[in-house]
Formats: sequence, C-alpha cells, structure tokens
Amino acid sequence: MDMDREIEGLLDAYLEAVPECPVHPDTPVRLWVLDLAWLRADAVINEAETLNTGSFLSGSTMEVWSEYLFSSKEYLNVFLEIQQAYHNTDVPDSILCIELENELLNIDSIWSVDETNLFESFVEEEVQ
Repeated sequence: MDMDREIEGLLDAYLEAVPECPVHPDTPVRLWVLDLAWLRADAVINEAETLNTGSFLSGSTMEVWSEYLFSSKEYLNVFLEIQQAYHNTDVPDSILCIELENELLNIDSIWSVDETNLFESFVEEEVQ
C-alpha cells in the first residue's frame, strides 16, 4: 500500500491541474488530473481503513496511525471540495479558489507532520 505517495500526490495533482489561482476564463484546468488523483487517494484510504492494525501496531504507534489516517481523510475532503468547485462551474469564484488553495496548503502541512510522526514511531518501535 502506497498511502503516503497517493496522499502526497494530491498536492502535485492540484498544481498540475490548476496552473494558476485564481483561475481565469482562459485557464486550462485539467479536471481529469483532479479526478484521477482523488480516485487513487480514496482507494488507498479505503484499503487502509480495512487493515487490522491492532495485530501489528503497538498502542502508541496505533494512536499515531489514527492521527495520520484522520489527517489523510481530511486532506481528501479538502481535495474533494476543490474538485467539486472546478467541476461545478467553468470559472469558480476567485475568493473561493484562493480559500480552497489555502486550505489545501494548510492540510498538506498538517498531514506532513502526521506522516513524519508516524515514520518516527515506526523507527522507535523497530529499535525497541
């Protein structure tokens, strides 16, 4: 499972799909890039939710995993808002575009911290 790659790929997909923010009538938004990234991230999150993590994670790592999974789902929710905004109209409102981009950058930062914490927890668990 490549959850970190797929979630991390959401920001990359956004930057590829939406070349400027706010968009203008002549901005070529690549909706298919947004759609594909969302599908891949959604699939990996669904797979992660079915894992029996209690069988291979300790209590402290399990807590960090839960935080990571939560921020991954929040990341996907923000991305979905962006995807819907660009699908629902040819040119979304400028203020909305900027707000959504800011939300995406904010959740990316939160998710990155949770990802780092998870990997550090794995290393600590391996050392013990």
